Amino acid sequence: MSVVLVDDHPLLSLGLVQGLAARGVDAVAVPPEPPPQFVRRLREEIGAPNLVVLDLSMPAVPDTPELVADLVAQGVRVLMLSGSEDSDQLARCLLAGAVGIVSKDETVSAILDTIECAAAREEIRPVDRVERLRRFEQADRSRRSHLAIFEGLTPSEQEVLCMLAQGRSATSIAEARFVSLPTVRSQIKAVLAKLGVTSQLEAVALAHRSGWLNRAAT
Repeated sequence: MSVVLVDDHPLLSLGLVQGLAARGVDAVAVPPEPPPQFVRRLREEIGAPNLVVLDLSMPAVPDTPELVADLVAQGVRVLMLSGSEDSDQLARCLLAGAVGIVSKDETVSAILDTIECAAAREEIRPVDRVERLRRFEQADRSRRSHLAIFEGLTPSEQEVLCMLAQGRSATSIAEARFVSLPTVRSQIKAVLAKLGVTSQLEAVALAHRSGWLNRAAT
């Protein structure tokens, strides 16, 4: 049985490698890399391990679900190791094919038990998996519903809303867009009406909460 640990905390990785070795499991810790490089390195230098234990949040891996999907496509089982409770990111990793999640807050013994079970192709906490995915899908439906109302904004109204989110006044927006102040005030009024809110603060808060501002910025 072989396990590859991918984590940017060397002390944790070393401790888990030693713990697995004491249980007769062949384990190695490797530094994180973006998906293409890591998958290629795994294939060329390590081969086909029974399991890859992947930290959820690592600066060297900007899109963890993408790496999970790439590994799963190569026939590799992936177990997520998480020190945070980023429910959306964890759910996306499960949807990408990860077999389960183990928290860094658990005891070392419990983490090792879960790693062994996952490497042996045993099912990992199916109830937790189902519940996480259920919550994610529910939240995703809510996000899509909130985002839908922004589709009614014209391009000019979207631009005005983005500038309001930057803390700009109506006068500043008018000057930056080379339009009259009454035009901007009319557009702000239209934004509030379409979003079903009564103040600029509420409009900006809704844009943040729904994730629309993040999408508008890309």
